[in-house]
Amino acid sequence: MFKMIGNLPLNKIKLLILLLVLCGCRSFDFFKKEQFLILKKQKNYKELSNNDYENHLKKVAEDFVSSGLVEFLTLSRKSKDYFNNLYKNIIRNNELFLKKKMVPKIFIIDENSPVYFSLPGGYFFFSSGLIKRYVKSEELLIPILVREIVRVHKLVYKKQFMIPSGHVTIDKVIKITRLPIGLIHELNKWSLITIRRSGYDQSSLLSWLQIQNKNMIDFSRLYRRSWTITREEYLLKSFTIKEGLSFNKTLFMDKNSSNKFYAFLKEVRE
Repeated sequence: MFKMIGNLPLNKIKLLILLLVLCGCRSFDFFKKEQFLILKKQKNYKELSNNDYENHLKKVAEDFVSSGLVEFLTLSRKSKDYFNNLYKNIIRNNELFLKKKMVPKIFIIDENSPVYFSLPGGYFFFSSGLIKRYVKSEELLIPILVREIVRVHKLVYKKQFMIPSGHVTIDKVIKITRLPIGLIHELNKWSLITIRRSGYDQSSLLSWLQIQNKNMIDFSRLYRRSWTITREEYLLKSFTIKEGLSFNKTLFMDKNSSNKFYAFLKEVRE
């Protein structure tokens, strides 16, 4: 005997409710799709573009600088001019490749960990720990700076949104500026060509990767996985061999560094 509700058995009532729920869910999904299609047809609707994401990251940079969570060293006018001249020389020799018009904004983070990154709008960040412990010559500063300049101009960032809130930490910025190994390799290839066209020693980039690889623990903060550094060096070596590029064995001699570089280095160390 089935229990009865009105003139219908209870099991049929349950089946009817289940069918109504399933139809309701499908109808809701269909409505969402239809609503999305209607939005796309509206004249004022547009999908997020590279410019939208570039502006998003600029806001992240602004919040990072003004958050009060990070301390920055105050650079002298002489050091700022030094960086501006390096930037102008790199752009001048790569005008067809680096086309964005921007004024570089250099920030030295008062941080022992060797970190560096950049954000759209010409924001370049280097930690004091990086400069003091690893940037021993101008030829080592060049590949770091060039790599970040290429990133900013070519928007080499993995799209991932973070809502700017005014509380942006170093680790948050590092997280959104990390790249998969494929993009890292492309960035390194572009940087290698840019360094060469700017009149600097192209072997400086590979030397910088080797330094990071030898000090993997110190630089692990910049990478999601430690093996990425080793893979990065291997891929660049393979590329240089394939292209038949030669290397200068006297890369780190003091004569390769300008007096302005040593003045900047002294300022950061003090």
